[in-house]
Amino acid sequence: MKKIPLFLVLVLGVVSLYAGGSSEKPAAPAGGSAFADEIVIGEVADAKYIDPWESLGSREIRYTNLVYDNLLLTSWDGSGFIPSLATSWEVSADGLTYTFKLKPNIRFSNGDPATEADWQFSFYRARDCQTSNALSRASMINTVSMPDPQTLVVKITEPTPPFLSYLTSYNLVLASKKHFDTVGEEQFKFQPMGTGPYVLKEWRMNERAIFEANSYYHNANQGLPKTKRIRYETVSDDNTCFIQLQAGVLDIVIGMPLPMAAQLASQPNIQGLSFVSTQMRHMEINVTKPPLDNIKVREALRYLTDKREIANIVAFGQAEPSASSIPSAHGAFLNKNIKDPPVDINKAKALLAEAGYSNGVKLTISISGSAQVYVDIATILKSQWAKGGVDLTIEPLESGALTDKFQSLGHQITLLQWTDGGSDPASLLGFICDYSESMNWYTGLNNREIAALYEQSKHELNVDKRVALVHQIQEIVWNQHCIIPLFTAKYLYGANKKVHDIDVSTGNRLNVEYLYKDR
Repeated sequence: MKKIPLFLVLVLGVVSLYAGGSSEKPAAPAGGSAFADEIVIGEVADAKYIDPWESLGSREIRYTNLVYDNLLLTSWDGSGFIPSLATSWEVSADGLTYTFKLKPNIRFSNGDPATEADWQFSFYRARDCQTSNALSRASMINTVSMPDPQTLVVKITEPTPPFLSYLTSYNLVLASKKHFDTVGEEQFKFQPMGTGPYVLKEWRMNERAIFEANSYYHNANQGLPKTKRIRYETVSDDNTCFIQLQAGVLDIVIGMPLPMAAQLASQPNIQGLSFVSTQMRHMEINVTKPPLDNIKVREALRYLTDKREIANIVAFGQAEPSASSIPSAHGAFLNKNIKDPPVDINKAKALLAEAGYSNGVKLTISISGSAQVYVDIATILKSQWAKGGVDLTIEPLESGALTDKFQSLGHQITLLQWTDGGSDPASLLGFICDYSESMNWYTGLNNREIAALYEQSKHELNVDKRVALVHQIQEIVWNQHCIIPLFTAKYLYGANKKVHDIDVSTGNRLNVEYLYKDR
């Protein structure tokens, strides 16, 4: 049967998607009479696009996870890997060949079968897309082939111990080459097509995005996903999220401020759920502009920052201060010898004087104005730093404006977060060490020693030697005082009590397959 073309309708900023596809009868639709058809999820700030190869922010990645699939995923407790499109895998003795057994009959959301050309397109684009924020996770890919319909072989150019972890990343997913060629590169960012549990049906930028269950999903024969429709609502701020959750307008709120835990617990119809986290809050200091190009000024800020006070106030004690830039969840890779010095105002003043700022210094911190956690952290920092002669101006920005600012190194200081979804620190190290990825986590550091150690660590097969290299990296980063971790706290979700099976990974990935709501 002739395929129906895909049409894009743009009316008043509304993106509506109508996709034709295979004439083969799709699997039974998701859900059942016992479940509500729709779950509404609220979050502050919308995505800018849905592009597996350029996605950066948490909302971009959430949307990507709905539409696309990986070969394998990080297990929900973060300890290893679980199958997704692949049912099993083997690694050759020399570490250069990865062979995956695939699920049978993998199809895109329009019914087209996934082919070798799709796998090659997806992985080669991840490797070659120079604007990718995760380029280092695919740069070692050499060839991708399918010797038979249920076998995928990925050959890499050099041994890369964390490659399986890389394969769980949002940029190494399966996308439709035919669809990409049809709609073009720019429209593909707003008309994604993958094999994931949901299909994007409508997107009103900065208002809502509606995803409907994919009838061709590879787990559809198990009645998954359980919910027919997921609707994401963009909400102006955390307080509005709470009010709308309380009123039943929203069913789930992602990333609620920890101070709201008590409010959630006091409500009869909603609940607060906390999950083990790899999420770190931290400061990125731009070393390319005065006065922060002077390392003594940056070091002074470390002596003025009371992380314990910040954690206690912002997270109500439900957080632990972090000294190193590697989350403790990575076990042996964490350099436990790195310790923060005690707060020392006199030491900070002395460092500022040595840098030529004996009368103090003026700085600006650029933050997301819609996220209360960053407003609170910045307010506390302003108070703490004032004791040492630092006059801190807080610049609240809309999410997109903030991203544009730090991506162009237009900021002095910003507050960001890292959530590590993999079981290996390699992806995080790419952000810290690889200037081409993120300008050394938007600090502009461009340190050759760090880059060289990172390259070594990517290819070192001896675990102990690799751990030692990662420890060295952490020491150098700490001594540069350009990335100052603040704390690691649990994820807090607010939810209607009618919503069940809310499962969140250590990397803050919501398990949408099993999510359902009582009618």
